[in-house]
Amino acid sequence: MKVSPTAPKLSRLRIPLLLLALALTFANAAADLSAAQNPTIAPSPASAPTEPPSASGSQEGAASSESQAALPLEPKIRNHIKEIRSFCVILDGTAYVTSLRRIDKLGTTRAFLQAFSPDGQPKWELQLSAANLNLVRAPDGALYSYSHESITAVSPEGQIKWEVKFPSRISGDPVFGPAGMTYVGTKDNLLSAVTPQGEIKWKIDLRDNVTPPSVNRDGTIYAYSGERFCAVSPEGQLKWQLDKFEGDKYDPIFSREGTIYLRAGERLHAVSPQGELKWSVEFERSKYFLRIGPDLNFYVASGRYLWAVTPQGKVNWKIDLGKEVNSEAIGLDGTIYAAAGPQLFAVSPKGEIQWQIDLKKDRLSARVSPDGTIYVTPGKRLCAITPEGKIKWSLEADSIAFAPFIREDGTVYLGSGNFLRAVTADGQIKWKIDLHGWVAGVNFGPGGTLYVMQTFKLRHLDLYVIQDED
Repeated sequence: MKVSPTAPKLSRLRIPLLLLALALTFANAAADLSAAQNPTIAPSPASAPTEPPSASGSQEGAASSESQAALPLEPKIRNHIKEIRSFCVILDGTAYVTSLRRIDKLGTTRAFLQAFSPDGQPKWELQLSAANLNLVRAPDGALYSYSHESITAVSPEGQIKWEVKFPSRISGDPVFGPAGMTYVGTKDNLLSAVTPQGEIKWKIDLRDNVTPPSVNRDGTIYAYSGERFCAVSPEGQLKWQLDKFEGDKYDPIFSREGTIYLRAGERLHAVSPQGELKWSVEFERSKYFLRIGPDLNFYVASGRYLWAVTPQGKVNWKIDLGKEVNSEAIGLDGTIYAAAGPQLFAVSPKGEIQWQIDLKKDRLSARVSPDGTIYVTPGKRLCAITPEGKIKWSLEADSIAFAPFIREDGTVYLGSGNFLRAVTADGQIKWKIDLHGWVAGVNFGPGGTLYVMQTFKLRHLDLYVIQDED
């Protein structure tokens, strides 16, 4: 995910799902996407209260129950695509999936790429020459499926454009630069550039395993190589490198004026376009939440502390929330919502705690809707909280409720156990459907179409195309 502090957004809409055990991580990422929130790097989930949670201050609303009224009919399932490996959907609603199938009685398997129209009907199917099961989409609409050692480029109409094989394992998603160029990092220390015609234009040896690269607006390619961060020109020349970036590493964040922000281990670094280290800030933990506010400041939750850091590296404030923060969200007005233990805090951009609510259960997951409502999932409950800290309503689910997915019209989609619910902004259940497996994520298509990922005992992933009729 490549993000700019000036305009946080997802640069390519794709959900890689090779490892089934990552399904719940995907759920949280998809929830952030659907809520159109700022960039984050985080986990979630919870346990289960039996009474409506109490607030510090007055509490509005009451717990609702599905037994209070008959549920409407289930939504229409347009298609059920079984045992997929990766999935992406484009703006016109076309969905692309990869799958691995047995093609004979001997158990021979082959990889397939399929396209489905917005109504869930098959458009085309293509057998791939290699087990290319990961899927990303380029800005020109082409699809790139890749495996450990090869990439296949496919047109939106289902025609293979080219295939390139590499002598070593591909480190992750290819990325796309100006003039249709594709850049690939591999485990044999090479960064490679591939032309729109599928020819390798150049390779550069960066002397250690190369991570999936990133491309800035000027066409410069950036990648980690071991503990070094390298900048490579569009012509394949090493521009500069910086050493000693230890720990887990994440995609760079590019500012409008060219500053590169790097998250590595416990530190957040700022590097100039010329390769000079401008500043570093060290936090308590190597795994922390990072969001960018409307004021372009970095808001970091690390351990039990919440930090505000300016783009110039100044720590504006640091507050102790008492317990480890396990979820963080930012409203359109810049308010930071942080869940620490059973408490949900609202913190102003100046570092003042505006309110807090005790929701009785640890490991809360918070999301903010376009109208400013904060949704949290304490255990088996979904709670809606006003920006002023009042509980509007709460809804009891069947089992542990995970982070909700919020559509632009305010409809909330809640996965808990095998069930997916659609809930209106005032807490009324529109429908509930049993998908016979854990709901792992929701993407939104045009006209109320939902693309729902489901996993059965973490053995395989299925894709449901569902029409949510208004």
